Amino acid sequence: MSTIEILCVDDSNRPEDIPITHWVKHGEVYTLKDVKSLLMQGGHLGLQVDEINLLELGNQYEFFGLYRFSIQEKDIQAFKDVIIASYKADKISSDDLNKLFNIN
Repeated sequence: MSTIEILCVDDSNRPEDIPITHWVKHGEVYTLKDVKSLLMQGGHLGLQVDEINLLELGNQYEFFGLYRFSIQEKDIQAFKDVIIASYKADKISSDDLNKLFNIN
C-alpha cells in the first residue's frame, strides 16, 4: 500500500478508557495503516494509523471511525483502492461502498 495521509477533522467524544496520548488530534495529519469494516459499529469503516497503536491499550478499541478523518485530494484514488481491497477481504457491503464514494 502506498503512503496515504489522512487529516483528523473530528477528535470529539474520546472514550474515557483511551488516554489522550492514544487519541487523534484535530488538525493533525496521520498515516493510514489499515481499514476495516467494524461489525460492532454497524459495519461502518474504521481506520488504524501508524502514529497511534490502540491495540497496546488492551481494551476493546482497535480503530478510529472513518468520520474522524478527511482524505487529502492527492490520496483519494489510493484510498479508494485500499477500500476496495478491504471490501473484497472483509465483505464490506456494496451499499457502504456506494455511500462512501457517493455512488447512486
